[in-house]
Amino acid sequence: MYAGVTRYHFLPERMNDAKRVFHDEGLGPKQQLDGYLGCLFLGDPETGSALAVDFWLEEECARRFQGNGGLGRLVAALQPFFSTAADRPVGYEVLLADRVGWLREEELGGGEVPIG
Repeated sequence: MYAGVTRYHFLPERMNDAKRVFHDEGLGPKQQLDGYLGCLFLGDPETGSALAVDFWLEEECARRFQGNGGLGRLVAALQPFFSTAADRPVGYEVLLADRVGWLREEELGGGEVPIG
């Protein structure tokens, strides 16, 4: 399993707008791609700092979202709410996943992601 992480920097007073746009503009295109497992959109309303963590079956699936322009369209839609530009996405191999209930067990290879 692979996680793509993007850090966003929003105006604190626009966090709810950013959350709405992330939901409306970001989730639909991802959900249509093979290998998309889900995401978390984490934020601090006081500072405007946010992290989007997308979970993919494998790195190639995440690259398809970036390569087909999906990420670029999402960032453009979020632009009016930025205090500074979004950071470049960073990818990680998921080494351990515990109690991630929305991921189907078969996608985790029997319920857990092996280390190594």
